[in-house]
Amino acid sequence: MLKYEMNKLFLKNKVIFFLPFLVLFGILITAGLYSKNTFSTVASEEKYNEYMSEFAGKLTNEKEEKILAEQAMIIDAQNDEASVHTKLEGDYYKNRAEYEAELEPTKSITDLREPFNMLFERYSHALKDREKNYIIRGNYDCMTHDFPDFPLIFLMIFGVSALFLNEEYSRVITPIKISTNGQEKTLRAKISSLLILIVSCSAFRCALEFITLLNCGDFRDFSSPIQSIVYFENCTLNVSIIGGFFAIHAIRFLGYLFMSSFVILLAVTVRKGIFTVFIPFAWVILQQFVFYPSTPAYYMPTGLLRATGYLRGKYKRDEYNPESAIDGVEDKQMWGVIAFSVVFIFVVVFIAAKYYGTKIKTPRKPIMLAVVIALCCAVCGCSNNNSQQVSFNLTSIQEYEDYYFELNDGAITRTSVIDNTRRKIAQDPFSSGEFTFSVCGDALYYCDNSFEIDEFAVYKVDLKTLKKKKIYSEDLNSSISFLGIDFYLEPQYIKQYTLVPFSNGQDLFLYSENGVEQIINGNRQILISEKIYKDRISFDGQRFYFINKDRKLICFDLRDKSQVVVCDEFARSVYCNDGRVLYSTQDGVFSLNDDFSSEKLCDVAADYIVFSEDHIVFSKDDTLYFLKDEPVKVFSGNFVDWNLLSGQNKVRIVYYEDEYMEELIDLK
Repeated sequence: MLKYEMNKLFLKNKVIFFLPFLVLFGILITAGLYSKNTFSTVASEEKYNEYMSEFAGKLTNEKEEKILAEQAMIIDAQNDEASVHTKLEGDYYKNRAEYEAELEPTKSITDLREPFNMLFERYSHALKDREKNYIIRGNYDCMTHDFPDFPLIFLMIFGVSALFLNEEYSRVITPIKISTNGQEKTLRAKISSLLILIVSCSAFRCALEFITLLNCGDFRDFSSPIQSIVYFENCTLNVSIIGGFFAIHAIRFLGYLFMSSFVILLAVTVRKGIFTVFIPFAWVILQQFVFYPSTPAYYMPTGLLRATGYLRGKYKRDEYNPESAIDGVEDKQMWGVIAFSVVFIFVVVFIAAKYYGTKIKTPRKPIMLAVVIALCCAVCGCSNNNSQQVSFNLTSIQEYEDYYFELNDGAITRTSVIDNTRRKIAQDPFSSGEFTFSVCGDALYYCDNSFEIDEFAVYKVDLKTLKKKKIYSEDLNSSISFLGIDFYLEPQYIKQYTLVPFSNGQDLFLYSENGVEQIINGNRQILISEKIYKDRISFDGQRFYFINKDRKLICFDLRDKSQVVVCDEFARSVYCNDGRVLYSTQDGVFSLNDDFSSEKLCDVAADYIVFSEDHIVFSKDDTLYFLKDEPVKVFSGNFVDWNLLSGQNKVRIVYYEDEYMEELIDLK
């Protein structure tokens, strides 16, 4: 079966006739684009080799002293040479022999400028980090090309689509599916022949570039850190030049496997040759030109086909430095793409196995095509790559985009800050409507804390679509039956305090004045068992910041369950947003750093703090302040509630003057 599939792939589908063109293209690319160091004279090359035999490798103080001494000697010679030419222009010399006699001592030194400039360029790079940036001999541009091997990818896409669509078009797929022998051997033979094609082509390209590496570089450099190459100076991986070379080709090999799997997925679902060939190839072409030259291309699995950006490290963009055009990616993003690609490959193999091992069903081709295109768009990263940081603060008013949420007459309502229209999000006509809620990311979480309910449940509302889903519940009553008689037991959960649900996007938590619980596998587990002072608690997705009954500011880390006292003064308020934490004590308002040190912002002992990216607002007694360089009063009176609407740069205040009134104050 393997021999038959290989014959079909290489001969029947004419793949073998494309291989010479693939070889020729590889030779032309490597020979035409990459070359070794070039010198104007043989003497310059010999002097460069002499320099490298002395200075190559790790930069030491002794080497640095010699390089700087050589530089001073050449600069002095250049000055002497300039003086000689000045004399020549002033008719100082009587004859040429006299001129050449004075010029000769300087010329032998100034001729060293070309090889020394190349040495000094490598010395300057090594000076940035002596431990990682070595002085290297060769030219390693062949490791830095940031484009896929298009002929190899086209050959692979064409070969895979033909291999997996051949039986579909020749209408012999039915005997294969109903035959036990066909079910067991066909897919394995196809995948084996495909692997032979990919491995052989990848090995050839790797061997060709390795020969180029030997020709342009130097074998003695291969053990140097990859950061010795300027292109990879920000690489965070501890690999050598030769290790980086093989890592790049290993990543590209995984990219070829991913792209082959994507073609297989199209072949066994869409089953149309034009789509099976066009979609993958268009994807490869578009990612190269739409994202070139920038980092987002490497957030997609097709970035594996380029590979070099994964080893380049994270760059700070500099419009005056062309080398910074490609930012590179962080290690965690690289491993994320690799993990996704591996999982995707196994899933596609499973789908293909089901295709060859199940009965024929008439495919809904438009639907399948839509699903595949949607998958392609999702993998391409059409959405924003920056993950939203979810935080939780216990406030009566919660904000999302151009809306704020609050309780009104026993219902959770959404109010537009643009036209003041109001809509009910949650209401239960059979309970007293004692709702608690929180807005975390793109979702609203709420529960009903009424005494008359028999089931405690937490609901999640998608704020994009306003669709509601029950994500947790527990029965508050239980009973047992004996001889047909029901005996009701005491409730499993006696409601003695109000619960507030919230989430970091992955885990569900319940807050009460007595602490915080986490829902794990449908069961509650206590995280924080301390009584919280006046509901002063904030959560940044990883750490809880709360004020305990002793009015100490505590940080509880969800990751390792560790707890640290951040401030043992009498804390009054704490609030976190977008990775920043502010808190207040009797001495004023402070900003908390990552190492738990703090910076004082003002002297007002704030009772309550709310802030956004641009504004810090806090209250003290009956006065509301907006913190600029100094606290500025924005409202003074008997207010009942207030909150910051950061999207509108306004503060919403509810106050009482014979009746409850509401006011929006612009922050300027």
